[in-house]
Amino acid sequence: MSTKAKGSAFETATVKYLRDRGWVAWRILPSTNELEGARGRGVADVIALRGDKHHFRVRLIECKATKGPFSSFVPAQREALLAVRDEIRGCYSLPGVHVEALLAWKRPRQRAPVFIPSRDWPAREEQ
Repeated sequence: MSTKAKGSAFETATVKYLRDRGWVAWRILPSTNELEGARGRGVADVIALRGDKHHFRVRLIECKATKGPFSSFVPAQREALLAVRDEIRGCYSLPGVHVEALLAWKRPRQRAPVFIPSRDWPAREEQ
């Protein structure tokens, strides 16, 4: 299986994992970016939503099926994801609305994703 196919399979598995736990989740498919001439420049692979009477949660998730969680999740990607998170927070800064950025990492030989919140991501200078 190619690296691209493994990544796509992990994104789909992450959506299923979240749905099985009560989240409404979608995989965000890449698109061709004519200006860049390459894969779309979306910042998240999966978006997940869950709410109740008093709370609404939004998860922006980047999925990586790599040896190490940050080996291909470079600082520029992390910063872009955090910028979108902050933009959504700014637009919907209502009580009970929580927006978070996560890395879903597939450890080798493990099925369930490991979710790493942005507060646990390395700082740019740690790379």
